[in-house]
Amino acid sequence: MKTCHKLFLLIAFAFATTTALAQTAKSLTNDGIALFDKGDYNGAMEKYKQALKIDTGDLQADFELAYTLETTGKGLEGIPYLEKILRSNDSKYETYELLGTIYDDNGKPEKAVEAYLAGIKEKPDFSRLHLNLAITYTGLKKYAEAESEALQAIKLDPKHASNQRVYATATYLNQKRDLSLLAWCSCLY
Repeated sequence: MKTCHKLFLLIAFAFATTTALAQTAKSLTNDGIALFDKGDYNGAMEKYKQALKIDTGDLQADFELAYTLETTGKGLEGIPYLEKILRSNDSKYETYELLGTIYDDNGKPEKAVEAYLAGIKEKPDFSRLHLNLAITYTGLKKYAEAESEALQAIKLDPKHASNQRVYATATYLNQKRDLSLLAWCSCLY
């Protein structure tokens, strides 16, 4: 009986310790977000790294660290954190969006397209993925594809001015001046 009692106490202690550590990691991640919002990117990154030392499975800390690295011009350093999230069972469409942005910002548009398409496969109604894909296609001079993706972004979020702007640009570059003019009017309205 004493063995069962000791085993029960050991399990309860392990559970309480794990819960406390996870809460501490979450608290550090939240502190990092607050620092990011204040523009203290180095402080935010330090908090995320501390959270990951406590809880290596804190995917929010991984994402926030990668996002902060991208914000500070060190996006390529964030890719391993995003790849870790992609190996998890969590939803990944926002991770694909950030990964695509990092690739596009670092001169790897083909890899950006792959990331955006993977995100669209997971969540086809997320307009920002279509918007970012349209921007990347424009840079690749694939204007018909850019126009199609920008139009999809507009269908999903018609009031977002950037969707209209990218559509206007894509149609202009695709030699559809009348559609471009209408899109610019809609963007400015």
